[in-house]
Amino acid sequence: MVPKRRQPRNEPYAIAGVEPAIEEILSDPIACALMRCDGVSEATLRTLLTSVRTSLRVGVREPAAADPGQ
Repeated sequence: MVPKRRQPRNEPYAIAGVEPAIEEILSDPIACALMRCDGVSEATLRTLLTSVRTSLRVGVREPAAADPGQ
């Protein structure tokens, strides 16, 4: 018996590749609870995101970890 194919859900993020805005994530109660448990503030997360965005734009990369097999 072949399983029936599910119909796509009519939800904002039901399709892969679509990401919510950071403001939407930071307004989510579950995300806020996880951040509190992890001791991460909104300001710290925004600073990290800005740093990563800048690094990606200018092509700055972290040094590669040493390969233990070499």
